[in-house]
Amino acid sequence: MMGRMEIKVGCCGFPVGKSRYYRNFRLVEVNTTFYKYPRLTLMEKWRREAPEDFEFTVKANREITHLNKMDPEKSTRAIDKVVEICKKLRTRIVLLQTPASYKPSLPNIEKVGKILGIFIEKGIQPVYESRGEDWYKNEAPRLLRMKLKELDVPHVVDPLKYRPVYVGEVGYFRLHGLGKRMYRYDYSPEEHNEILRAIKNMNLKTAYILFNNIYMYSDALEFLDILQK
Repeated sequence: MMGRMEIKVGCCGFPVGKSRYYRNFRLVEVNTTFYKYPRLTLMEKWRREAPEDFEFTVKANREITHLNKMDPEKSTRAIDKVVEICKKLRTRIVLLQTPASYKPSLPNIEKVGKILGIFIEKGIQPVYESRGEDWYKNEAPRLLRMKLKELDVPHVVDPLKYRPVYVGEVGYFRLHGLGKRMYRYDYSPEEHNEILRAIKNMNLKTAYILFNNIYMYSDALEFLDILQK
């Protein structure tokens, strides 16, 4: 906790064995769902074995975001499969991440809105990560903000790189690494504090901080340590 804001910390995927992970964290973003559709019985097992207060978020399958390019009509089956997984894990939040090749044209932003709206109708809160510099140029931030605000869907960013175009009461942040090293990056204590400063003034009730780099386990532990201090 930080003031009135609850800060949840975890990793994108399990970097260590689940029992060890559960001892230290109460949050994980399930990434295997991006590449395949895990068996529902496996998802039930994960939920059963995790602590009762442990939270799973889910990354939506690439069939929706990459292969179907956010086309709602083509993605009906894929969306239903992701929703089934979310329900087995008792997931509240699903992440949709489009590739850098998905450009911020008005038709594309409309497709994003439709897909996000479908998840909302099915009882799952989506969050949206737009990849690529084009989303931060010209009219793109304003147009994306209008759509996300209309739906009350948080914009997912690395807070050391960008400010989200929209957050409501919930902020969802993913730390991929900085500079040329990117995923091999190891965050410094100063950068952990900078992350805290970046989210402190966003008027959030809940902030999700998820590390997604080679050193994500140690980085997340260090971040938790700073929070506790």
